[in-house]
Amino acid sequence: MISPQDEYLTRVTVQAMKEAVNSVFLPVAAFAERDVIASAVHILGERRVAWGSNWGRFHPATALGMIRDSALGAAQRERVGVRNAREILA
Repeated sequence: MISPQDEYLTRVTVQAMKEAVNSVFLPVAAFAERDVIASAVHILGERRVAWGSNWGRFHPATALGMIRDSALGAAQRERVGVRNAREILA
């Protein structure tokens, strides 16, 4: 799993990951711009992006808004926000 810590590293990392087969991109809520999730899904595919946060300094709804407000359809939001993590951790 790869979780870059700022927006520049996010852009570079997602592009570099395209060829890596066994990798999952984990957006970090505190550092990601609004459409980083949709961009990563577009580049990597919805099965290689899993959202997560240990963003304990703020209310969880703030971090969850990153999924809710992303430019993804409902099925993609469910996969990235819930199902991928379940499959990875199971």
